[in-house]
This record gives sequence, structure tokens and C-alpha cells, in this order.
Amino acid sequence: MAISTAGITTNQGFKNLVPNAEFSVEFLYYLFTLNVKELVRKSSGSTFLELSKSDFEKLTFLSPCLDEQHKIASVLIAADDAIAVQQQKLHYLKQEKKALMQQLSPVNAGLRWRSHDRQTLTSTSGR
Repeated sequence: MAISTAGITTNQGFKNLVPNAEFSVEFLYYLFTLNVKELVRKSSGSTFLELSKSDFEKLTFLSPCLDEQHKIASVLIAADDAIAVQQQKLHYLKQEKKALMQQLSPVNAGLRWRSHDRQTLTSTSGR
């Protein structure tokens, strides 16, 4: 699922929604994301799953007034933004860890380990 902010071209198996003034686009995005399992359950097809227009038109969902939709969507967008920031931080930390681990390698550090520097790993659990 995605929200397009520009004109797009899609094929016949794609559902395009242009909501009327009673709905927030962002709210609908989260509503359908929340109900994706139900949408998939009602889909059919052997090559790829598709929800028919008639089945889609039969779907009903409860939704609050437009003002509440905007408030709900704002909270969820803020949460998604915070998650994206944390994911970026995690990505950078993983890259830093990888670089540190590469520096531990004697070859990368320009070192040569002597054979007596190697130690045998033994179990300390008593098994």
C-alpha cells in the first residue's frame, strides 16, 4: 500500500482509491494497513492475489469524523517518523559495529598472529 502524491499509472489488478472529502487519505492508508489480512483473505487469483472491484465495494469499515481521522493519522505519522529515525540510527550502529569488527582482524590491522597466540576454546559450563 502507498499514497501517491503525483499522477501514477497502474494495471487492471491494482486498486486505486480517490477518497471524497469525508475521508483523510492518510487515515485510509492506516485503516487499510490495519485490515490488510482481511483484504488478503477476500482476495483470489492463481498468479497473484487480487481483490475484485465488486468485493472491494462490499467492504465496510467504521471510521470517525474527518477531524478525528486527521488527529489519528497525525499520531500514526509521527510514530512512523520516529520509527524511521530509530531504524536509521540502528543502521548506522550496525555499520559502526561492522567497521569495528573488521578492525579486530589481525590482517586488517596489519598484524600477524603467532601460532602460540592462538588459544583453544573450551567449554566452561561443566558439560
